[in-house]
Amino acid sequence: MGALRAPSALVRGYRAACRTYIDGSQRLDFVNDLAEDLSDGRLTIPQDTLARHGVTRTDVQAQDTPGVRALLRHLLQEARTALAASHCVTGFLPPANRPFVRALIALEEATADAAGAKGPGLLTAPARPAVSAMLKILIREYRHTRSLRRSRADRYDCTRPE
Repeated sequence: MGALRAPSALVRGYRAACRTYIDGSQRLDFVNDLAEDLSDGRLTIPQDTLARHGVTRTDVQAQDTPGVRALLRHLLQEARTALAASHCVTGFLPPANRPFVRALIALEEATADAAGAKGPGLLTAPARPAVSAMLKILIREYRHTRSLRRSRADRYDCTRPE
């Protein structure tokens, strides 16, 4: 989270924006790590959330039921909502840090999309976005970084006539 550091840690709203990103990322991890957690005997889904979907711990351990599918959709939607809201954190950052943070959020959103596509398959293994999707995100933000560097270099190029 060090790269998220705003010019002033006291900027109003900055901590809340960081917290929103962390919340979305953690919610996604809880869903995407279900298979590993279940194999270790852990379940990070609150009991009241299971009950709202009519799902038991046993159901989550290996059953593809309508309730389990609805539960997974609900959990992923919570993660997506927080991740979408977390984009505001970039407005608090110096321009040079924005591409990195945008890439982090976009990679999390791509993982959420992959998890949604995998559905109940998450009960046996985590989801990963396609390499091509990840590369697209990274290349896009790398280009933003390069354009920022070029514009800064142009401002300070003492060899160019004014």
